Amino acid sequence: MTTKPELRIEYVFAKYGRYVIVGLAAGGVGLLLLSGLTFATGPPTTQQQEVADTEEFATNVTTQATVTRDSPLYERNRTLRNQGLYFLGASPTVRLLVDDRSTASGGAEFAHTAAVVLRATEGEEVIWSDRRRLSPASTGGERTVFELNVSRFRNRTIVPVDRQLPDDATLNVRVVLRTSYSSDRYEGEYRTEAPLRVDSRTYRFEGSLDGSERRRSNRSVTRVDQDRTIDLPETGPVPRSSVLSIGLGLALLVGAGVSWRLSRGSRRPDVIRQQLRTAEFNQWISAGHVPEVKPGHVVELSGLKGIVDVAIDADERVIHDESRGEYVVLTEGKTYVYSPGIPTGDDRATRDEPDDDSDE
Repeated sequence: MTTKPELRIEYVFAKYGRYVIVGLAAGGVGLLLLSGLTFATGPPTTQQQEVADTEEFATNVTTQATVTRDSPLYERNRTLRNQGLYFLGASPTVRLLVDDRSTASGGAEFAHTAAVVLRATEGEEVIWSDRRRLSPASTGGERTVFELNVSRFRNRTIVPVDRQLPDDATLNVRVVLRTSYSSDRYEGEYRTEAPLRVDSRTYRFEGSLDGSERRRSNRSVTRVDQDRTIDLPETGPVPRSSVLSIGLGLALLVGAGVSWRLSRGSRRPDVIRQQLRTAEFNQWISAGHVPEVKPGHVVELSGLKGIVDVAIDADERVIHDESRGEYVVLTEGKTYVYSPGIPTGDDRATRDEPDDDSDE
């Protein structure tokens, strides 16, 4: 036996099935056309930045001091390089050997300036500062040499300045090296610095003066967007949306074909509608045969709901006379009749009944 939800589905499909079929077919064809257009335009691409050229400019600084006085630590005229500690009595003068290198294909030109910066502070506040520039001792090729007599600088600058400062002030000494470079493609500058610690007998550099800078230029390239494509063995990368559109389009066309096939054997909507109404009021309806009654005692009603309401009010049953296709309520004085004009069962009606949703 067909249940009421299944009847409703059958009724909706019978009434609107043609629109469903047209909609499915149109959607399927549209998706196939869209996928074809997407295939024709090629796989989706994205713009990416990649490094087109890279040049590096670097400076290597070597500290060097020559033993100029007799010392129990070193032999006279010995050359010391990159020592963690130099002695003022043995090697009072230090040299900064600045060597440059570049990866630029056409080479690069370098220029250097060096200075000793003194800064006095009280807590976080700078109370005095000065800058003493170092003149290059020699330049030539890729090497520049700066020279600083640390012993003389201490006696003539550091000690006198320190004596003038307040007791809670601190004097810091730094060596600052600025490097400028120029190639066919790039120009720029970088700076390095290292503290210079000087006491009554020794001096040392706390840190390195080496420095470098890398310059690069980018170019825009077009690549296939891997997140939006599928790599097929025969065709290579294809748009992911096209593959999905083809699958969905074919599914819609198959759905349209199945719907059309089912609709050919479906009943007319008015027949199903009448069966729905009968099923809705089935608890008040009984099948039977009603003899002919005099016309003056007959009240014709326009809907199944109306005759069911009469039966409920009269505490009677609705008799469904299938032979005449009528619904009848028998009371003492009158006979109430509803004639939908649509035979029930498997017979087909000869006319459509206008929809009256208020009767459901």
